[in-house]
Amino acid sequence: MGSMTYADDRNETDPVLVVAPGLTFGGCELYAAGLAKALAASGRRTSLVVHSANQPTFITLVECDGLQVGSIDFMTEPAPRLASLAKGATAAVICLPLPVPEPDGPEPLDLLVSLAEVTHVVAVWQLCHETFHRSPVHRATASALLRRGVKWVCVSQQNAEQMRSMYGLKSGDVQVVLNGVEDGEPAFTGDIRRARRDFLLGRDNIYALLSVGRLVKWKGHETAIRALTLLPAIVHLYIAGTGYDRPRLEALSVELGLAERVHFLGQRSDVRELLKCVDAYVHPSTAEGASFALLEALVTATPVIAAKTASNPELLDGGRLGCLFAPGQPRSLAEQVMSLIASVNLKDKAALAREHVLKHYTRSEMWEGVGRLLASQ
Repeated sequence: MGSMTYADDRNETDPVLVVAPGLTFGGCELYAAGLAKALAASGRRTSLVVHSANQPTFITLVECDGLQVGSIDFMTEPAPRLASLAKGATAAVICLPLPVPEPDGPEPLDLLVSLAEVTHVVAVWQLCHETFHRSPVHRATASALLRRGVKWVCVSQQNAEQMRSMYGLKSGDVQVVLNGVEDGEPAFTGDIRRARRDFLLGRDNIYALLSVGRLVKWKGHETAIRALTLLPAIVHLYIAGTGYDRPRLEALSVELGLAERVHFLGQRSDVRELLKCVDAYVHPSTAEGASFALLEALVTATPVIAAKTASNPELLDGGRLGCLFAPGQPRSLAEQVMSLIASVNLKDKAALAREHVLKHYTRSEMWEGVGRLLASQ
């Protein structure tokens, strides 16, 4: 990794890359990494200001000599401080929808005012959900960005079509840069996978489903839990993630008599290892721009079942690369699980999905796409 110093120690003449945090780690930092790499490739020294909670993870993503890394918490930082940090900035990445600010924190529009003089601004819309588009705060933010003339980026074709429809944008107003994942060891099958499952999850004689995502209602975990009531007792569900909805989901599992079959794993940093230990990945979320978790499952050749909504059908090529079920319908999900259990060609389909992701959804291609956006500004 290249040498790094902190932005607080930067020379005043150094350009600064400011990153506004998105809802979760993922696209925001990855798009910023692409911009940082593009700036470094052009011979310009780059300072980077990232959301404090994600700074350690972000540093591992970027390998640019001379890159300076600092931190900022948009949710609590006062507007004057934002303006000071953004002054003289070379580039900024804003991932939308922005989180709801703290009572004493800045409004999203404060950040846009702070970035008024920034040369390169890229706005990335990460989620497909009408709730966000109907929000007055998010609509005002989007309108301000459009007036600012930023590069508007969507992470899937479906995502872009929704943005054009909601805001009356022309085709050329929205660029698509697909989310990307790194290549990795494909998931094992048969006896080796069962041995790994026994090591990581403590069980062997089960059919294990994994779901990854924040524990919030629109992630659809309730649908997956209710589907278990329609499935054989050997089917267990493992949920990796944290969020406000966990107490309710745990109570629901107990109420349905599923306490021994639904396992809450909390926040995990070893998702790829978990994917190697399960029989299938379940993605019941109803609001996704282009899910990194779903892409991770596909690139590890793990059989996938996803809700037929948002960008999920696009990522699964209309069902050619995985199973789709009616969103919010436990019975539909259960039917797809039973179909997987009975399937005899899972390995071929999973291998096809892995090949597709490595061709169209790579991290390097994602960063190259961001670089092209920078070059066109």
